[in-house]
Amino acid sequence: MKSRPLPADDLIDLAVLVAEARAEYPHLRTLPVQLPDGRRAWLKVPQPASVNCWHWLQTWLARLCDNPFLLPTVAVQAGESLKGEARRIRKLAKLGFPVPRIIAEGADWLLLLDSGSPATTVLRDQSHSRNHRVIQLQSISTLLAKMHQCGCWHGRPALKDVLCNEAEVTLCDFEEDVGANLTPLQCQVRDALIYGHSLFRVFHRTDPEMALQGLNAYWQAAPPSVKNATTDKVQSMDALLSVDVFLGRYLGGDALAIFSSMRHFYTLSPSVVV
Repeated sequence: MKSRPLPADDLIDLAVLVAEARAEYPHLRTLPVQLPDGRRAWLKVPQPASVNCWHWLQTWLARLCDNPFLLPTVAVQAGESLKGEARRIRKLAKLGFPVPRIIAEGADWLLLLDSGSPATTVLRDQSHSRNHRVIQLQSISTLLAKMHQCGCWHGRPALKDVLCNEAEVTLCDFEEDVGANLTPLQCQVRDALIYGHSLFRVFHRTDPEMALQGLNAYWQAAPPSVKNATTDKVQSMDALLSVDVFLGRYLGGDALAIFSSMRHFYTLSPSVVV
């Protein structure tokens, strides 16, 4: 469904809206904004970023292990991440992918029209039937696979970075600058691994079958090149699975989700229909 056009520019003083929102929520990076016509929007402002010891450590480990997946993706110049996000939103919109509508942007802010609730909230909402939630999850999975079929990638496709409403799902949060260090195929493999981890992080305790259905739906639609490369990457980390065997009960939710998703990826193959 297409959104209604905005009123004429002289009816909306965007500078005032932006200034008021930033003054009211000085510590938030994503701020709620009410437009004069009643619609909801979100103002994104940059997170102060700088290269710290953790970024140096990531870079050192990446070079030591010859693993570009470990390289930091943070944009160290304030505002650069939002400019990159705006460029990617426009590119993906031209390709027909559901992304937030850009209302306006400034040197260090980006105003986006509201596109729904986070998928993490919707997919766990028991007021919706399980079948409805499964269908929405499968839509998210096939949408990510379609991006990969087109040679695109998300950058950080966790379920919290997808929005849902009754009509459609919308991809959001494209601030991760993974293309600066990785090839397009590596970006897509990283997407697959992050998505798998997110599925098990959200569902592995309450509904692991949902995680399996979501990952299987992605795998069925993903291009063979991405499936081959993802399988190779997971198999190259095979030794990590022994950590779970000995220390599993001491690990937190994130680590357990990583091992659960790796185990399921390990069972998949481009030649196997799941």
